[in-house]
Amino acid sequence: MEEIKPFEFKQCVSILKSTGRKAGTLRKLREVISSVSDESIFHHTYQYFLKGHILEYTNDFAHWTGESLEERALAERLSESDSRNRKVAFLFLRKGKRDEGRT
Repeated sequence: MEEIKPFEFKQCVSILKSTGRKAGTLRKLREVISSVSDESIFHHTYQYFLKGHILEYTNDFAHWTGESLEERALAERLSESDSRNRKVAFLFLRKGKRDEGRT
């Protein structure tokens, strides 16, 4: 009989590194989102689920937009569990810098 390979438990260690980029307005947030790495977007979008506490919004962008800018409707769209609606909201944010360069 074949030996059963045991399940090996692992742990995850995340090391955060600041990009040095900050946004204080929705326009600046759009600009920075369009220029940072996908890894940065992933961190701010999905690391919420690893934080171990429940917030009103389900990602860092939604939380900041709702709490700091008081843009609750946009924050709710960014927080949506329906990925299609969330994608539309992120496309709205990401298009900022690219659209400003078009004539």
